Amino acid sequence: MTKKQEKKKSKWLSLLILIIGILAAGVIGLSIYYHLNDPSKEAMDQLKKNPPKNISNQESVLIAEYHAKYNDLTGYGSIEELDMSEAKSLSAILEKDTNEIISRGIENKQVSEDFKQIHAIAKATKNKADKEQIRLIHRYFHDLDIAINQYSDTKDVFGVTKTLGK
Repeated sequence: MTKKQEKKKSKWLSLLILIIGILAAGVIGLSIYYHLNDPSKEAMDQLKKNPPKNISNQESVLIAEYHAKYNDLTGYGSIEELDMSEAKSLSAILEKDTNEIISRGIENKQVSEDFKQIHAIAKATKNKADKEQIRLIHRYFHDLDIAINQYSDTKDVFGVTKTLGK
């Protein structure tokens, strides 16, 4: 091997080591960031300090029921094979149910805002289901179920609601 070839090889090896080092630093940095900024822990601390108040039985039941329905529709990997017809149908029913509950009045301001967001997404997805929007509806009900009904099958919080996490 000539000196020129050795020098070229050395440059490529140095570049490769530099790239691997940068990638490793990035992975370590992200791991530390997510470990220190766990939204689930922050949300659960918020819930302990300031639990939602003035929640009606109807609101509580609706949250639990729709969380279960959207778990069935999107959970455990089902979102990847989302049945668009079923998603649109569920969104249409959800739009009616949320409209009814919003019209009656929701005493808790944060829960009211969350229901208005859910209603808007349901209205948008009843005719044209969008996988990410359907996932978002599930996340709203997931977080609300934790906050309102003490749902405890998981400690994961998505932080999408005003009630818990936003």
